[in-house]
Amino acid sequence: MNGLMYVLGTGCQWRAISKDLPPRSTLNYYFCRWQHDGRLDRLHPLYVLCRIRRL
Repeated sequence: MNGLMYVLGTGCQWRAISKDLPPRSTLNYYFCRWQHDGRLDRLHPLYVLCRIRRL
């Protein structure tokens, strides 16, 4: 989850993912899977709320 939020939040390229996160192949697998089943659409409002509270 942290890896996906990192990519989505920073807009970095998949190959530029920080080494302390899971491998990009793993992140890409979950990204594609969650995008296909609609999970990313349901998670987005929670992500926005968390970012607002951090500010």
